[in-house]
Amino acid sequence: MKKRSLFKALAALFVAGIAALGGGGSADASSFITQTFYDPPPSGAPTLTLPFTFNANANTFNTTLGTLTSVVVTVTTNLAGQVDVISLNVTPPAGATSSFSNAGDQTNVTVTGPGLLATYVAQTSSVSGTVNNPTPTQVVTVTPFSGLTGSTSNTTTITGAGLLAYENPPSGNTVTVHYAASASSVYGTGDPGTAFSGSATAGAKIVITYNYLAAVPEPASMSLLGIGMAGFFAFRRFFNKRNGDV
Repeated sequence: MKKRSLFKALAALFVAGIAALGGGGSADASSFITQTFYDPPPSGAPTLTLPFTFNANANTFNTTLGTLTSVVVTVTTNLAGQVDVISLNVTPPAGATSSFSNAGDQTNVTVTGPGLLATYVAQTSSVSGTVNNPTPTQVVTVTPFSGLTGSTSNTTTITGAGLLAYENPPSGNTVTVHYAASASSVYGTGDPGTAFSGSATAGAKIVITYNYLAAVPEPASMSLLGIGMAGFFAFRRFFNKRNGDV
């Protein structure tokens, strides 16, 4: 009977370990979920004419997975453009050249969402050099510089009470991050009598990352399960050998 009682005690430990595992425990492991949105879909160079807007409708975080600790929103604007350098110069004399520097395309970007307001200026690479001034019969010269590209990013981290809007429940199934890029403009400096024009196309990428602590079994629960299993199988082997003594 003593052996049967020991057998029952070890079996109880085994069952207790299983139950503790099913209860979740308080120890946590860091994890993350990432959602990515493109406008337009990735296909090489950006293709949207500025200005443009789009919405990233992200799935909210499922709180049954664990505890949300932060939401990181990274927004990237890719530009491809051309700058036209215009010369109306008569000083220096017609036929000479005018200098310019750091000319490129740019756009103003605004990103809004729950707990989120990000603004930045996205720019292409710049170009510097000289252009020919017009002859008296030309009046004006326009010199194009194409193939200018650039990628500009902004990252915002949301914590604390701001996380509530990104959770499900209670906020619903999706959360919307709104992206807006203004009409393109040209930047640069040059000699008197020079001016700039140009145009750009764009694309946008929004990456939303949910960082959270996922529940894992407590070490005590794992130990309890291990002791129960080890004792259970050890006693079973002994019990089988001495079956006639029970």
